[in-house]
Order: sequence, then C-alpha cells, then structure tokens
Amino acid sequence: MNRLSIVAFAACLIPAAAFALAFSGPNNLATGERPAGVAVGDFNGDGRTDIAVATDNLDKIEVFFGAGGGAFSAPTAYLTGAGTGPDALRAADVDGDLDLDLVFTLHNVNQIGTLINSGGVFALGPTGATGVNPIGLASGNLNADALPDFVAVNRDDNSITVLLNTGGGFAASNVAVGLDPRSVALGDLDGDGDSDAVVSNHDSRTVSVLFNSAGTLGSQVTYSVGGNVRPAGVALGDVDGDLDLDILAATSGNGLNFVSVLKNTGGVFGAPINFNSGGVNPDSLAVADFDQDGDRDVVVTNQDSNTIGILVNPGTGTFGAATTMPTGTTPGPIAVGDLNGDSGLDLAVSNRDSNNLSLFMNESVPVQVNPTAFSFFRGQQVSGGLSDLLISDDLKLVGRNFIVLTPGEAPLQVVFDGSAGAVTPTGLTFTLEASVSTAGLSQTIEMFNWLTGLYETVDARSASTADSTVTVTIATNPGRFVSGTGAVRAKVSYKPSGPINAGIWQARFDYVHWIIAR
Repeated sequence: MNRLSIVAFAACLIPAAAFALAFSGPNNLATGERPAGVAVGDFNGDGRTDIAVATDNLDKIEVFFGAGGGAFSAPTAYLTGAGTGPDALRAADVDGDLDLDLVFTLHNVNQIGTLINSGGVFALGPTGATGVNPIGLASGNLNADALPDFVAVNRDDNSITVLLNTGGGFAASNVAVGLDPRSVALGDLDGDGDSDAVVSNHDSRTVSVLFNSAGTLGSQVTYSVGGNVRPAGVALGDVDGDLDLDILAATSGNGLNFVSVLKNTGGVFGAPINFNSGGVNPDSLAVADFDQDGDRDVVVTNQDSNTIGILVNPGTGTFGAATTMPTGTTPGPIAVGDLNGDSGLDLAVSNRDSNNLSLFMNESVPVQVNPTAFSFFRGQQVSGGLSDLLISDDLKLVGRNFIVLTPGEAPLQVVFDGSAGAVTPTGLTFTLEASVSTAGLSQTIEMFNWLTGLYETVDARSASTADSTVTVTIATNPGRFVSGTGAVRAKVSYKPSGPINAGIWQARFDYVHWIIAR
C-alpha cells in the first residue's frame, strides 16, 4: 500500500514518546492476614492479567482472576500446609506446559513450594529444600535447559539456595553470602549470555554479585552500599542505556532513605549513587519503563511511611525527586503488569499489616480510541463498514456524494463517533487515512466541541486521490473535544474546490482513530 503521510498541527505539538508518568489509585483488594509476595500473569489463558499473593495466615496462596478493566474476582485460595509460612512468590512455567505456575518460599519449613497450573486451576507440586528462613526468591534460567530455575535467599544462615529445575523437582545447593541476606535478582551481569545473581546483605551493608558458570553461582564479588545504610530489596535494570544491567538497592539507616544505583561497566560495578526514596525505610523495588520513553524508571515501597515512591528516569541514568502515593500499612513486595488491559504497566503492592493489596493503574499511556459508530450526514454509503476503519489495510468504508446546487455546500459529510471512557486528556490527536476518486476536491476535518455544542475546523486541505494520512494534534485545551463521559466526535467533509461539479465521486476511508494523552 502506497500512502502519502501528512501531519497537521493544531495548537502545539505533543512530543513523541514523552508522557508524564502518573498513576491512579490505590484501589485495594482484601487478602488474608500478613500478605507478602505478589506475582502477576495470565493464569487462566483468557487474555487478562491475574494476581497471586502469598499470605502467612492461614498459610495460603490467593489468586485473583482478572475480570477486565482493572477489576478482579474474589480470591481463590490454595493452602500450602499448616504452619508452612508462604512468603516470597514468583510466577513461572515450572513444567514447560505453557501455563504459568506459582513458586513460593515456605519460611517456616525451609523449602520452596509449587502450585502447578492446569488451565487456571492449581494443585500442589514438587518442593525443594532451602537454607534457614527463606524470605526472598528469584527465577531465571541458570543452566540453559529451557526450564526456569530459582534462587532462594535464606536470612537466618546467611546463604542462598540455587534450585535447578530437573523437570520433576529441584536439585539444590547452598552458597554462602553476607550477613542477613534479604533479596535476590537474576540477570546477565557480565554479558556472557547466562544469568548471574545479585544479593542484598542487610547487616554487611553490601551486595554480593555471583557470576554463573554452567549453572553454578561460584565467583563472588561484594560491593559496599555505604557505611551509613543497609540494603533491603534489590533489582536489576539498565538505567543509563549502555546495555549493561545496573544494580538498584533500597537502602536506609541513620535517617537516610535511598534508592542506590551501582552502575555496571562490563561486569564491574561502581560506587553507589543515591536518590531519595521519598519516604522512610525503603524495602522493595520495581524497575520498568513505566512512561514508555525508553528509559527504566523505579518504584519503591517505603514501609514506615506507607507510601510508594515513583522515580522517573529522564534519560540520563539519574532520577528526579520521588513522587509519593499512599498505600496500605507496611507496604512490601511489588508486582508489575498490565492490570486493566490498556497496555500500561500497572502496580500491585502487598501491605503486610493492613491485609490487602494496593493496585495502582498507570495513567501515562495514551488511549487509542477507535470509532464505534459512523453516519453519513450528507452523501450515501456505497460499501464497507465499521470494521474497515479499525486498521490500515486497504479495506475501506466508501461513500458517494449527493448532487447539490448550492455553492459552497459539501455534498459528502461523514461523522465518526468514539468513546474513551472516563479520562482527563492532556493531549489529543485525530488520524484519518482516506482518499477520493476525483481530483479537485477539498477535505475538511472538524471536531465537536462538547463545551459549546459546535464543530471546530481543525484541518482543511486538498483531498488526495492516493491513500494519504492526516494527523491533527491538539495540545491546548484538548478537553473541549472530549465529553465528560469520554465521547469524541469528528466530521469529515468533501466538496469541489472550484466550480460546482455535478458529477458523482467517492471518498474512501481506510483508518480512523483518536489518541488521547492522559
């Protein structure tokens, strides 16, 4: 398909890939007592993201199935055994059947447990032995055999347990680390293609980097996070865009509360660079490109402030001041996923002492609104329908003109309607891909102002006989073109540019949509 691409600007331009990071919430889901680890994924194959959480009392894993639009079912509970103490939690395909299973530490019995998924229904599966008091867990492929492996953090014997997945169980081996280890993350830290590990050692005030050799985490290097702070949660992410995974640690002590970044240069890490977490006693971290600008941002839970801190990466590998939002009481682990189906990365935070999950929906991602209806205000539909407007594929809605004799009248006018739901727009674009059968016609795009009840002309040009795309961008007061319920409306008109043409001609609409920046 050969198309001419034309971009029209009304008011001022919304910069490409630059959306202010904002979350709504929290919306809270009640859980069992003392929720800890949380994981997300599509557990029942319906295309919606589900949530699982480990609760210490009554020793169970609760699964909330996504109902669409950020809503969730009542929890389905799976008992892990009386007194076992489920804690850290990960979702991974343990048995290779393409269903996401659940793996969790059992800190009271020094094991990891599994719930094996069969179409959204779970059953207890194999267990693996760990060290004493496993409170952290990471998943990754350590031995290149296509099955996920696991590393557990054992707080009370200062070790980690490497659990290689054998397909029906786990082969376990322990490795000594620093004092009071709290958290572990896996990733390729030295660029050799296999997953290495980083562990936070709270009482040693260090992080341990353990390099992988054929599935064995052997060579170990420790790095100080500073003499005044102790590390809790740890995560990996390329924050400076050099393709090396950097270490991020939640550190605190002596009145200091940081997200500490140790930048990676070829597997060697620099001194910590500290950014205020926005609260007291930062605990767990999530690293992702939340605002879709290509850079890794950070969210951290501040346990003693009952907040999350949101730190935006402007593209320099640094972070600005944290923006905080309230959570429940004693927020801990964070899971990241698209919880409401709008393609944005949302957050699920477990709150240990208020017995709930706090859900935060990412409002940064622009909403694409496709037409839900059209009508020929003037002219006549010849062929095609609504479905032909939803994708640029040369399947088109085609209309023809009425013959009119009044000078200046547009003998073909089509109105397109769409609905975004409740949004607060910060910018708006309307895109039309269309062509006409006859040269010498003009094309006008009007958008309906819901405040005045009148149409406003936002673009006027000569119509093209070749498929062409016009994008009109509104950044100043875009809310006038979006109703309180999220309705949008545009009218596209065609008429002869010169003397009245009594002939019959057609307009062909290939792709129509709005983009609403929030």
